[in-house]
Amino acid sequence: MRHCIDTAVVAQLVARALGQGGTAVLAATVGALTMNVGMLAQQERMQASQSPLSEADSALIRAHPAAGVALLRQAGIDQPAWPDCVLMQHEQDDGSGYPAGCAGAHIAQPARVVGLAAVFIRALGTHPIGIFVRLLNGEIGVVTRKGVNSTTPIVDALVGPRGAPLEVVIRRDTQRPNHAIREVLNASQAAVGFRLDLLWGRLASA
Repeated sequence: MRHCIDTAVVAQLVARALGQGGTAVLAATVGALTMNVGMLAQQERMQASQSPLSEADSALIRAHPAAGVALLRQAGIDQPAWPDCVLMQHEQDDGSGYPAGCAGAHIAQPARVVGLAAVFIRALGTHPIGIFVRLLNGEIGVVTRKGVNSTTPIVDALVGPRGAPLEVVIRRDTQRPNHAIREVLNASQAAVGFRLDLLWGRLASA
C-alpha cells in the first residue's frame, strides 16, 4: 500500500507540472491509489517471497488491471477516467505493455502520468540522495545511495542517538527495522556540527 501512496503523491506532482486540470489530476491520484487493488490479496505474499514468480503469479500480475477495473465497477465507479487509469497503467507507448498492448495516443493520459510516477520512484526512490533523515534508533544521517527497493535507501549516519557527531561514518541499511527512517529533516534540523568531509571527501568542507 505504501507504494501506491507514494505513486499517488508523485502522480499529482507530475500531472500538475504538465498543466493538467483538476479532473485529470484527480483521476491520476485515485488511479494510483487503487492501481493494485486487483491483486491486493496476494501482493504482500509475492513481495515477501524470495523465489522466482510462478506461472500462476505471473498470470495474476498481468490480469490485475482488468481485475481492478471489475472491482471499481462493482463499487459503483461509473466515470471512465479512473478505471481507464487502472486498466492502462502498464501500457507502453510502443505497444509492449499489458493487458491490451495499447500504444501511443490510445493510452489514457492519467495512466501515462501514473506510469511516469512509478518510473520516477524506481529511479530516484522515495528518499532522494542527499536528504537528511532521522532513523528509528535516533541517529541522523544522509541518504547516499539507493537500497534494495525504492523505500529503503542506504543512509550514512553522522550523528549518534544522543546527538553527538560521530567520529566515523556508519553505513545503515534502512531495510533493517532498527535502522528504518523515522522522519525527513531539513538542513537546520540536521545541522549539529558533523563533518561533511567524512561523507563526501575533503572538498565538501572547503
